Amino acid sequence: MVAAAWNKSLEKPKSNDRTDTLDVILTKLSFPREQVKRASDYFYYNHPEYHGCVRAGLGNKSWVKSIGKNSLWATPAWFYSYRDDKDPQNNYFVINPIVDVELNPPSSPKVLQNGRGAEVMGKIGGRVAFTSQLYEAQSFARKYTQNYMDSIGVIPGVGFWMKNAWNYSDYFMARGSVYTNLVNTASDKNHILLSFGHDNQFIGYGYRSLILSNFSPASAYLRLNSRIGPFTYQNLYKELTTGDGFFAGSHINEKKYLASHRGALEFGKTGFELGLNEMIIHHRANGGFDMNYLNPIIFYRSLERDLGSGDNALIAFDARYKRKMFTLYGQLLLDEFNLKEVVKGGNWSNKQGYQLGALIQPKIDQFGDLLFQIEFNSVRPYTYSHWDQYTSYTNYNQPLAHPLGSNFREGVFRAVIKPRYIPGFTLIHTTMIAMKGFDPYQSGPNYGGNILRSYNSRVQDDNVQMYQGEFARIINTKTQILYEVMHNMWVTLNAQYRGQSGFQKSHEYYFSLGWKWNWYEETQLF
Repeated sequence: MVAAAWNKSLEKPKSNDRTDTLDVILTKLSFPREQVKRASDYFYYNHPEYHGCVRAGLGNKSWVKSIGKNSLWATPAWFYSYRDDKDPQNNYFVINPIVDVELNPPSSPKVLQNGRGAEVMGKIGGRVAFTSQLYEAQSFARKYTQNYMDSIGVIPGVGFWMKNAWNYSDYFMARGSVYTNLVNTASDKNHILLSFGHDNQFIGYGYRSLILSNFSPASAYLRLNSRIGPFTYQNLYKELTTGDGFFAGSHINEKKYLASHRGALEFGKTGFELGLNEMIIHHRANGGFDMNYLNPIIFYRSLERDLGSGDNALIAFDARYKRKMFTLYGQLLLDEFNLKEVVKGGNWSNKQGYQLGALIQPKIDQFGDLLFQIEFNSVRPYTYSHWDQYTSYTNYNQPLAHPLGSNFREGVFRAVIKPRYIPGFTLIHTTMIAMKGFDPYQSGPNYGGNILRSYNSRVQDDNVQMYQGEFARIINTKTQILYEVMHNMWVTLNAQYRGQSGFQKSHEYYFSLGWKWNWYEETQLF
């Protein structure tokens, strides 16, 4: 995501794999801020693929005003809080409400989001931090989202769900994590941070990620973030779920597991960072995590071959170059790599994807704050797929990386404008244009557009081209005008158009009013 590139410390680039020390995270959690100051901060706090995880960057210590055992509305960001009289910055407990409401005006296509909940965050002794969110909602999906739900049996970003008596989608979500330092020196450049919980993660600097995104539901995870000077290293282990979330009664879906690690090196003050990622999806007939993958410093692909080469192994490179107001970034994903076939081209085993993007944040403080982003993503057919759903790169029937799965190319443009002389207002515009090859139906020919299907059912081995199958062009564009009533409370005016030509031709227009408080923007653009 672009959050790390858009944070307030623009002179000190950070990666979105969240390798901050605990002290940095606790500082961000400790000090509420009055109001979003920069155009980019809306995404930093509320980006849709962050789902409100680890509400970081809450701002200025000057907003911690009254020191007392209990307080209501003591700061703009804390609805109810308890703080230790002797050490209020290192011992506190906060409860905030969550509101997420969106309705269409009369004569407009129906849009409904009726969500509410609560978030809890705190710190104990300056060494342990925790965050948790509870969210329950009823919604009436946009048509393209409803088509997605009907075809795969899931709501994007949601696990278990059901239909209520009014035919609305009804679901409940909970997230929570605990953070602590295993090793911490006087310098933030050397540490090991442990986090455990049920949440999402994201790797990269773009609006999308081809490595790991927050599109699928939250899941159980264990993560170690280590830093030695300019070198950072992340170990991530996740328990994933097969099948969809629409089921009744007492039923436990089978589990599968992700083991991944990422090493990254920052090249001094050049602003250049290069990362190497390796991911393994595995499933065992008798269940459970394969202990071999717990080794934090081993090459998974070699280990996977020793175990019988039955797991889904992927590697990826990511890079970022930041210079003043410009940030260039990219990713290269390799699911299979046969150099001979890559040179020849057209073989099904050429399962690769790449991303190129740029962020521009001009310095025009006299007028306000601007941010522009342009990004291109391309993923070949059959990428992320494997023998079956138990080893595909998915969770709850949803992609772990890009929402479109595979067999597509996509361009994204985003603009954020925050005028200086209109306090509280922010304008956000996002447009995605994609070309994709779809499989005509679930049991029909496998052209490589549905990553849940086995690549053994592919239509052919050679002459595998981009967009093969049922071709479609997609444009999804959304404009929002937001007014910040108070800290992280937004009134929104939204206009959206989604058109699809070719396969499953459609034209959809949506207008809505929203009220969001301590929550993220729900709508996914895909």
